[in-house]
Amino acid sequence: AASGDTLAVGAPFEDGSARSTASEPDDATKDAGAVYVFVRDASGALRQEAYLKAEAPHEGAEFGGSVALEGDRLVVGATGDGAGAAYVFERQNGAWSRVKQLRPDADAGNAQKFGYAVALSGETIAVGASGESSQVADSGAVYVFNRGAGEWAKQVKLKAKGAGPLDWFGSSLALSGDWLASSATGEFTDRVTGTGVLHVFKRSGDTWQETQRLGPRDASGCGFFGQVVALSESTLATTCWTA
Repeated sequence: AASGDTLAVGAPFEDGSARSTASEPDDATKDAGAVYVFVRDASGALRQEAYLKAEAPHEGAEFGGSVALEGDRLVVGATGDGAGAAYVFERQNGAWSRVKQLRPDADAGNAQKFGYAVALSGETIAVGASGESSQVADSGAVYVFNRGAGEWAKQVKLKAKGAGPLDWFGSSLALSGDWLASSATGEFTDRVTGTGVLHVFKRSGDTWQETQRLGPRDASGCGFFGQVVALSESTLATTCWTA
């Protein structure tokens, strides 16, 4: 993820322990994960500014599996951290600090893959949980958090209309202002051919409503529509795999 002169790179299979640092790395905790932050200096070259870890790195957490960056704020997903987690970091005077750990609802299962995708826009964070199974297995969900009075709190938990098993809603996310796009890469485009649907939501006040369900014009031979998605104001771009 890039923002201005800053680049954040996730390394979910990095093996550093809680004692591992950029200057003294170790491989004591398999797949704990890390995020490397680089900044562009006056010469135009990128230099490493930070090596970030979860609050309590543990084996298989895969911290850094997803990243979102905007200005001096960074969100990092860790799908293997229990039911999953997302960490919020903020930068001040070149130093990055963890300011919040986001978690899914406890009653939605232990294999939610919360943090599989993350998105950030202003004071809003969206976190995909593609394995969430509160209605049907692996239908997926998206949690939206908003910062009010200086504290991050859950605003809403979104489910796609007509959620089905193995839809994996929340597999990828894009957020811009009051618009949110979330893919369901396992959902059949027309329930016959092709897989992948992009669900578009619009926020009014504190309420999010699904406004559109998008699929490829020709679903034949198209798989995982929406696996990569980008959104900027009124423009939405996505991908489709073809055989």
